Amino acid sequence: MGASLSKIVIHLQYPNRSSYFDDWLDAFRAKMFVPVNLLSLREVRRKRSLIEEADLIVILHSVTANNLVYLEQTLPIFEKRKGRLVVFVGNEFNAVSNGMRHKRDLIRELGAEVVATQLLKETGDWLYSDVCDEVVSVPHALNPNAFQPGLGIAKRNIKIGVRAGLYPSLLGDDERNRLLEKLKKLSASDEGIDISMDARLDRKGWSSFLQGCQSTLSTEAGSWFLDKEDLLIRRIESDFGVKRGVSTRSVFYRVGQRLPWRLKGIAKKILGANQVSVKRTNSEEEDPLSLAALQRDYFTEDARCPHYSKCVSSRHFDAIGTKTIQVLMEGRYNDILSPGKHYLPISRSLKELDEVVEQLSDATQFQEMVDEAYEYAMDAHRHDHRVDYLLASLGLS
Repeated sequence: MGASLSKIVIHLQYPNRSSYFDDWLDAFRAKMFVPVNLLSLREVRRKRSLIEEADLIVILHSVTANNLVYLEQTLPIFEKRKGRLVVFVGNEFNAVSNGMRHKRDLIRELGAEVVATQLLKETGDWLYSDVCDEVVSVPHALNPNAFQPGLGIAKRNIKIGVRAGLYPSLLGDDERNRLLEKLKKLSASDEGIDISMDARLDRKGWSSFLQGCQSTLSTEAGSWFLDKEDLLIRRIESDFGVKRGVSTRSVFYRVGQRLPWRLKGIAKKILGANQVSVKRTNSEEEDPLSLAALQRDYFTEDARCPHYSKCVSSRHFDAIGTKTIQVLMEGRYNDILSPGKHYLPISRSLKELDEVVEQLSDATQFQEMVDEAYEYAMDAHRHDHRVDYLLASLGLS
């Protein structure tokens, strides 16, 4: 790659970001990409000419995951660009606000040459091939600088540690929720299980927590119910009258983006953000929007995505980096992780969970597994490997 190639990485930097946002930003900065934070209009104005003249522009997950307002307000800059544009898409699932239709429309409007998806290549092609020239599968990876091996398994105090939130009903997928809820019940009789579905940790805190855990549990990210135009969500919204909460275009939302997690949580409760009504439209009868009811009436077998719509998560690589045993629900994990070799598998029925929890009473027997998973990720699945792969796919290696 020529030394004179100018490269820009576009991101959003705010207190409430997910740790993987930082991991990807670090990786591109290490490859000499000049960062531009869309949250700062002053910075955008100052670097506008750099963006317009750049040979390559990469827009990261942090810009597309939760809201598209900041990207929309800078569209004129990207319309005047001279170089190629790559868009990483965050949160590839259907949502009431900023769903897949909105993201696909904006990708088309941006004129992006390449979409980088977290999903499998065939799924990404199905989802984006009509709004860009090329789709590249770029799954999550390990940041070895942030997630490092701690003490050996035998010296860790927590038998099973989990920090994860429940998926919302409108995602239509109950696998993660069933796993977390069953583990929560098991924790009542097993003091070695430390689980919280409310606590939020920053990158440093999450890494430290994993380093103190012998094992952790998880599933693939995403939902089986993925469609290009958010049609199922719109149907549910029409039937139930889903409240959109605070608009992503409002001043309240933009201020909230800059608040720490604790203050943001208080603001959400006061403003009623992301709430759902409990009555069907044009009905006086209460009808809670429970996941069970939604699965019966909306998220049925024939509503599933025609392609495999789940993917490996950054959390899986975070655990690998800290050499923490993973108990994972069966899945493909982008065909990167192998059951029995890199993690302990359980079926979607969860019938083996009790047995696996018992096995983890002697977690030292799985030290070789975590060592192998760590070496495997270090050899081929770090973030710098992913960036190199992307550049190679663009003919820039």
